[in-house]
Formats: sequence, structure tokens, C-alpha cells
Amino acid sequence: MHSYRVSGQDDPVSKENLMPMVAHIQQLTDVKPLLGIICGSGLGGLAELVDNPTFISYKDIPGFPVSTAPGHKGRLVFGLLDGYPVVLMQGRLHSYEGIPLWQVTLPVRVMKLLGINTIIVTNAVGGINQSLQVGDIMLVRDHLNLFALGGDSPLRGPNDEAFGPRFFSVNTLYGEKLREIAKETGKELGLQHRVKEGILTITGGPNFESIAELRLFKMAGADAVGMSNIPECLVAHHCGIQVLSFSLITNMCSVDYGCELQEPNAEEVLEVGERCTEDLCNFVKSIVKKIQNLNM
Repeated sequence: MHSYRVSGQDDPVSKENLMPMVAHIQQLTDVKPLLGIICGSGLGGLAELVDNPTFISYKDIPGFPVSTAPGHKGRLVFGLLDGYPVVLMQGRLHSYEGIPLWQVTLPVRVMKLLGINTIIVTNAVGGINQSLQVGDIMLVRDHLNLFALGGDSPLRGPNDEAFGPRFFSVNTLYGEKLREIAKETGKELGLQHRVKEGILTITGGPNFESIAELRLFKMAGADAVGMSNIPECLVAHHCGIQVLSFSLITNMCSVDYGCELQEPNAEEVLEVGERCTEDLCNFVKSIVKKIQNLNM
């Protein structure tokens, strides 16, 4: 595949060009997934809850981008989660890995072609809103997409109408119905004090944000900042996939000068993710059960 997205008819993420990838995957599993899950920090263990799993490494799928981020296994997991056919991305892709956004989000289109109609997208983020705490689960109700504001969208370039229209609204991207299901699930699991809602923003990384940048985000109304999630949600919505997005708060951002020594670090992110794994997995599994009941 091309390392860049070209104009005209030769579109590497068109349905026509992705179907060989889909056909290859279908030769390796009989599961026909209805739900996709992108596992951020703390959710990699969800694969252990999948019954009769089939693991397919990204590098074994011709043309599929490969994850290089620490802690990301880089494989698709197919199977049944509480009886519901799912596909998990155990390891996601990021712009800071040198991967263009159309490739970062390519797996979402592949999952769409495999049959999913709903997706759960998760990531680890830094909290900007001081009402958040480390370990909180922030349901995304809106986003501030700095990439797209600067002209770098995963949908930049030719548009394949097989996936969605050229121009579209994002007002209903983060569906209220799925967020209500998530809040209800949080109450049932005794996590209501940790399940909150907020606005997510994104930076390219790999460096964490400067204090000046964080102050700008706070002034603009962002509650948390990460290095992923929004591009995948955008492409999923364009494809007509229902989106539930949530972020695990793994650190609190310093938005005041004089706190420069309180530096975020990758080890902290991974440690909090591991500590919250059990709660996150139970949270997602319970949400999936409710989604399954809705679709029966």
C-alpha cells in the first residue's frame, strides 16, 4: 500500500482496495463481528474474556498498518464476548508513530466491511478539568479536533461513497443512547463516582503537552487530552457506525506555572492502566451485554 494517500481513483482506503484485506481476514476466522472495540491502556486484558478467540497479528495481514507503541500487542482478536460476536484491536495506531491518519483509521473501515455496526473506542488521557481524578472514566460527549482544524483529517483526499458522504455532520457522533447505557452500567457496577462525561481534545505527540498548550485547551473547554481516539471515532461515524468513546484518566495535567516538576510520564500511564484493568474490562463487558440485548 502507499505510505501516503493520493488523489483521484487510486485511493488506498477505498472499499475496492480494502476488500482483499477483508477477504484475507475472513479466511482466518469464522466470526462475523457486530461490535468492534479499540483497546486503549487498561483494556488489553479484555481479550482474555473473549470465548474461543482467534488472534491475527497486524503484520500478518497484507497492507495492514503495524502498531509500534509500548504496551500494544498489535493484533486483532475475534470471538464471542458474553455470546456477542466481536473484534478487538489489541493495540492501536498513533500519528506519532509516523503513520498518516488515513492509515491510523484504516482498521475502522476494515471492521465496517467485516460487519460491525457499533464500536467502542478507548484511550488513556491526561485530565485538564480539575474535577476529574486519576482512575476516572470519562465518557466523550464531544471533541475538539485540532488535527482537522489544521487540515489534517483521516478523511482528507478522495471520498468513497460506499462508506459515507463527502460532507457530513458530527453533532450526533457520540450517541447519547450509548452514553446513557454506559452511565447506567457504571451505577450497576458501583462506579458511578468514577464515570463522568467530558470533552476530549487531541495532540500529535509523542511529547506530552506544554503548560501553555494545556492552558489553551482549558480555556477552549476541553476536559482531557490524549494522542488518539478522535480520528477513529470520526471515521466510524462517517461509515455509519454507532460510537461509544471513553477515556481513562491516567494523570492530571499541570496547567499552572510553578508545577513544572510534576511531569507526566509513559510509565505512569501504563501503571494506572494496569491498575484499572479489572474495572474497565467489567465495565465494557457489561456494556456489550446491554448492546446485545438492544440488538436482539
